[in-house]
Amino acid sequence: MGLDAAHLGAAARAVRAMPPLADAAGARTSMFALEKLARAHAAPDVLVRAAHGACACALSLGLAEARGGAGVEAAARQLISVLVRLTTALVRAGTPVDAVVGTLAGRDGSAGQPPSG
Repeated sequence: MGLDAAHLGAAARAVRAMPPLADAAGARTSMFALEKLARAHAAPDVLVRAAHGACACALSLGLAEARGGAGVEAAARQLISVLVRLTTALVRAGTPVDAVVGTLAGRDGSAGQPPSG
């Protein structure tokens, strides 16, 4: 959403094509893809860092869970913190607040966004 707000539609489409952060493999793949995307599209650093941080925290949380739960609480707190930073970066990039809140609530947050095509 932040990339759409920054008028970087091609970068936004590339992010949407990334695997979900549902497991360690998806998080690792997304981290590397975000680095390439940032270089290729001159994406705003604050958005890329926040999204990269979300991937890193998701990976950390997954690894903690795989180790039998040691460190899960700390990793979950870090993930919440980075999601707050990502949310702030999205709004500062021009994403409508209602779209960000809707996405966080599990609704389609694309309202008010420019077409991605």
